[in-house]
Amino acid sequence: MIVFHVGQLLLAAVVVAIVVDRVRVLLYQAPLDTAPWLRAVTSAAQEGEVGETRALVAAAGRAWAAQVARVAVDRPEDLPLEEIVSDLRYDALKRLGALQSLARVSTAVGFLGAILELIWLLSGDHGLLGLMAGLPEKVAAEGAMLSVTLGVATSIFAFSALSVLKRGALALMRDMGRTAAELEALWPRGADGLADGAEGPVVRSPAV
Repeated sequence: MIVFHVGQLLLAAVVVAIVVDRVRVLLYQAPLDTAPWLRAVTSAAQEGEVGETRALVAAAGRAWAAQVARVAVDRPEDLPLEEIVSDLRYDALKRLGALQSLARVSTAVGFLGAILELIWLLSGDHGLLGLMAGLPEKVAAEGAMLSVTLGVATSIFAFSALSVLKRGALALMRDMGRTAAELEALWPRGADGLADGAEGPVVRSPAV
């Protein structure tokens, strides 16, 4: 059963690797304090401050809302705003389904290991272990406990991480949607983005 336990450890290592990667992206690389940043960007754009608008977008670095804003401001012909938002939403949920599946499988694998230990105990072929009374039972019980512990612990860790990562992904999608909506309102579909020397979008006051 050592090979089986090694397999469980490899499964746990895969879960940890996925969690570390998603935490790095969803909780550290992609997030941004969107509300004040977006207010500053839209205010600068409305006032025609092209340099300041670009500087604010660039200052946000690799944050996903900033990537959306960069496309909204520059309006590259080969990258529609809807496409970058859709791609980033896909990236936000990437591997979370796999993590959920591994979380469910881990518990089942742990109990499968316990069943295999029971089958080994009842098979009667214990080799040299059978020479000592009670030793096969002890080995089987310890192996079954280890299998269940590894499986359940991996599952709990995966589900806990999944809960945190889902909240992070949903927050990112909300921020990207808000950024796209507000900047799309400044530059409607088909409008050119900010060009150096250009004035910002015209904002009309509602008629009284």
